[in-house]
Amino acid sequence: MSDRPFSHFDETGGISMVDVDSKQPTRREAVAAATVRMSPKTLQKLIDRALPKGDVLTTAKVAGVLGAKQTPALIPLTHPIAITSIDVTFDIDPSSGTIEINSIVRCEGACTCVYLILHPSSFILSHKLPSNRPQNPRIG
Repeated sequence: MSDRPFSHFDETGGISMVDVDSKQPTRREAVAAATVRMSPKTLQKLIDRALPKGDVLTTAKVAGVLGAKQTPALIPLTHPIAITSIDVTFDIDPSSGTIEINSIVRCEGACTCVYLILHPSSFILSHKLPSNRPQNPRIG
């Protein structure tokens, strides 16, 4: 962690959107992963597209892309982001009943590339699905 003060506060302690006018545009990448756990039986239904809500993974992928594109609208004080690519993938392990969600978002500009991993669509499967928070987020 840096010892420098949080840049979104002004001298009075109020919030302030950072001025990025003098920053040079750079290529950035944000990487995040999360794991969703469920019973192997439920996961098999998901794989077979036999759930009442249909193809949950495609819906989740589209939701991830839409969420990344809406970051400035969802997170206060975030600048618009010139996203150049979004990749959401799923690594499925039927025997353990887990899906590893991996995402990479690339952008170019003067602002940090921000990406959130949310899994509201997983509630389509079960209202009791445990999952971990995004792990190893990397922004560079």
